[in-house]
Amino acid sequence: MRLRPLTALARKAPPWGVAGRAPTDWRPRALRVRCASAAKQQGPLLVSPSGAPLTSSTSADGGPDLELSPENAAQVLQSGNPFLLLVGELDKQVTKKVAGLRKAAQGRLPLVRLNCSALPQVCEALQIVSSPTLLLMAKGQAVAALEQMSPQTATAFVENVAQMLGLKVDLAEAVTEQLQDAELQEWKDLPSAEQSFGSVLSRSDLPNDARVRALAGRARCLLRRREPTAAQQSKVMLEELQAAGHGGVPEVKQAVAMLWIDQKQQELGETNLQTLKAAWEANPTDFAAVQAYAVSIFWAHGEAEAFEAGLQLLRRKRSDEARQLVLSLVEALGPSHPRSAPARRSFSNALFI
Repeated sequence: MRLRPLTALARKAPPWGVAGRAPTDWRPRALRVRCASAAKQQGPLLVSPSGAPLTSSTSADGGPDLELSPENAAQVLQSGNPFLLLVGELDKQVTKKVAGLRKAAQGRLPLVRLNCSALPQVCEALQIVSSPTLLLMAKGQAVAALEQMSPQTATAFVENVAQMLGLKVDLAEAVTEQLQDAELQEWKDLPSAEQSFGSVLSRSDLPNDARVRALAGRARCLLRRREPTAAQQSKVMLEELQAAGHGGVPEVKQAVAMLWIDQKQQELGETNLQTLKAAWEANPTDFAAVQAYAVSIFWAHGEAEAFEAGLQLLRRKRSDEARQLVLSLVEALGPSHPRSAPARRSFSNALFI
């Protein structure tokens, strides 16, 4: 998106770009004094050309919220203070990242909501064509934009804005959230998950526990590629992690379980899922048929089906083989999967009840 200043809606002023520096304040000295006084007293509030704070509501995430309207649009958009301009609604993960940014600003980064139906001329001037969109505004110009919503782009936006405004966002918390996002993404969006794990590993100040967790995530992503070369790379990485004493880390245990499932699947002569499913349905107490179906459907986004097939067998036959299969399927879900806790309870009940 090409960003441009809102010259039609705000008092004409030199644009404040990402790479440039703030222009000389064009307001009369008396007005600057009144605005500075209001900002000092009110802190986070936007001020109008008259120097009076604009009405807003206080948000729990670190500053005031304001609804842009035809009555206050010109006043808000020509404010000399930076603010966030939001079209639409952010999802929970992105909202949390933005809240961290606003918290770091200590109430001095307001969130202004824009309805394109009410103010189409503003959205047209800013070339906003999708919802949600989040912009950092300063003196009538958008200087940073978040349009393609994902945990990775949201993290990049927050870090960029923090650098521009001289804010310090808690990087340790950001890394933890980025890892959590990647661990959920790997089940449905492998390229994005690989990018996230790589981004975490590229940090120079990465804590060791986060590094181990990210390496385990990368190893799992290699297995998910379903390529022999990638699987061998994953095996080497996991052996190194285990040799370094990290075998008990839940995310490493998850990757090791997935490697076991991969190896069992590679040993099969038959890989057609429909054939394997038919054989399992015909004889659900036959260990070979159950394992063949479970370790194959797991890689076809059927981790829940794989676990249920193994669990049914374990409830009927409490053999060591069945126990190992179900344990591996449970561990392969990892701590972040929504089915992980229920699966562990079911596994425990099948063994002892």
